[in-house]
Amino acid sequence: MKRPRHRYNNFPLQSAVIMALFTTTLIFVALWPWLTNVAARWGIAAAPGHITWHHGLSRGKQQSKTTGRLLLVDFWATWCPPCRLMDRTVWTDRTVANLVNNHFIAIREDIDSPAGKADARKLGVQVLPTVLVLNARGNIVSVAQSMGPRQTRHFLTQAMANGSLLGTDKK
Repeated sequence: MKRPRHRYNNFPLQSAVIMALFTTTLIFVALWPWLTNVAARWGIAAAPGHITWHHGLSRGKQQSKTTGRLLLVDFWATWCPPCRLMDRTVWTDRTVANLVNNHFIAIREDIDSPAGKADARKLGVQVLPTVLVLNARGNIVSVAQSMGPRQTRHFLTQAMANGSLLGTDKK
């Protein structure tokens, strides 16, 4: 007499497949920010809601002179909770990211790096996070501290208006 096949005979194989898929998904989710940054650095694509950050204020000023765009400089630190909150809520907002990518040259300055300390001292930054908008000559157009997405959108549109009033010439 034939023994009836039990429906859980393949349980070890099914559980191994499920665990492998689960582990792969966790690894992919953990590496997603790194993967999108690599794609943006290589110029492959910038994900929606992803700002293409540049490093180095002097290099940003040169780009600003050639393109006529304003500089958006974000002074931050890894140990700063409001900076991390802005990373999660403000800089990932699609509207903010589109405004920044289309109208500004975005620069991130880590206050703990030697170059970041020197630039912060030169521009008078004393509070973190501080967001500055500069013209091509390096003059401050607008300043703001920790903001939410709505306040940032308003700040950026006001900075663009102020920058056009001040004249962002390419000299």
